[in-house]
Amino acid sequence: MGLRARRGSVVASVALLSLAIAPSLAVSGCTIRRIGSGPADQEFENGRDGGGGLGPDASIMPTTTSDGGAFVFSPSHLGVQSDPNAKDLLTTVCQINTGRRDSPRIVVVDCPPGQPPHDLTGLHTAYVDAGKVKIAVLWIASWRATSPNVAIFGDFPLAIVAQGDVVINTVVDVSAGEASSSYEGEGRDGADASNAGGGGGGGSFGTLGAAGGTGTSGGKIGAGGAPDKVYGGPDLVVGGSEGGSGGKGSSGAYPCGKGGSGGGALQISAGGSVTVSSTVNAGGWGGFGGCPGGSGGGGGGSGGYLFFEALRDVTTGPTSTVAANGGGGGAGSSLGSEQGANGQRAGALGGVAGGASLILDAGVPLDGAAPTGGASGAGGNGAGPASPLGGGSAISGGGGGGGGGAGRIYLRGKNVTVGTPTSPPHVRP
Repeated sequence: MGLRARRGSVVASVALLSLAIAPSLAVSGCTIRRIGSGPADQEFENGRDGGGGLGPDASIMPTTTSDGGAFVFSPSHLGVQSDPNAKDLLTTVCQINTGRRDSPRIVVVDCPPGQPPHDLTGLHTAYVDAGKVKIAVLWIASWRATSPNVAIFGDFPLAIVAQGDVVINTVVDVSAGEASSSYEGEGRDGADASNAGGGGGGGSFGTLGAAGGTGTSGGKIGAGGAPDKVYGGPDLVVGGSEGGSGGKGSSGAYPCGKGGSGGGALQISAGGSVTVSSTVNAGGWGGFGGCPGGSGGGGGGSGGYLFFEALRDVTTGPTSTVAANGGGGGAGSSLGSEQGANGQRAGALGGVAGGASLILDAGVPLDGAAPTGGASGAGGNGAGPASPLGGGSAISGGGGGGGGGAGRIYLRGKNVTVGTPTSPPHVRP
């Protein structure tokens, strides 16, 4: 499928890799070793001598030691080591831009209360190749995120490699960038048909997206796009895939009918602890409604990738939201001059689909069927606690886009405590 224009505010995949100083520990591919001089058995906590320290736990990770001193570690997936001289990331950081493909530059923006936002300087950053993807890496000491919200965006996945704990007390939004929509789960486009474009298929990642609905008008039929396939796993730091575009009816121009972008990827690895008391959302975006004149709606983007690992504890609080659900499909348009309704971005639940046009009593869109009272097809809801729904087929007009599939969530640590179930359910790799 060819390159498409994406939603304006694309956000990169993210990896937050935080490892507190601890004696020679690794989390399943995340290895720590001691450097410098000092007693080989001395324990450290959060980069400082003394404290409770961390005893080796072979059930979590293999351990290695060298002569005493500071520790460095090799986080999962990156092929780099930590920086024991890195700086803390300020609590008021509000944006991390991983750069564009045509202008690769990592920019971290601080938003202190009552002051203008400004770029931070003197941070240790670089790009590294990690298998199929190039990842922007930011080395820090620790991070307690308290800014009103934090947006991570750009065309590259992001890895934050931290020596200390990572505590998230605010909303962290992990959407998709160009890098997240370049894999094999992209939904197929709906077929073009005069006044009867088919809906685009939902994007896939951890689970399969749903098919787009069929467009129908005057004996003309536009087939809905199919989802592609599930892909990836814990070792591929990349986000979800875009939904397919709706088929053209009698007219069509961007952005109507385009598929929603997939969610991004966020990895947090901590030698101390990872604590989430607020929201981390890597949900897929909703598909755009079909262009006027019987065009199909776009499929929802699939949810992204969240991978939290810790040498101590991984904890999500009782009121937290950790989600990577699929976006809702856009509605197909009727034969009139109005665009179909856009599907919604996924949050704690799957993205809500765009409703059918000419709704009298919309009811609930059924998998592959038109909702009550709708001439065009409604989009399908994105994957959340339930599976994604197929786009509604039209009575007369464009078909609805299919809902996006779910992403992937991995939690791994010495202790894993989930206060509120993640969506989709987490896997402990």
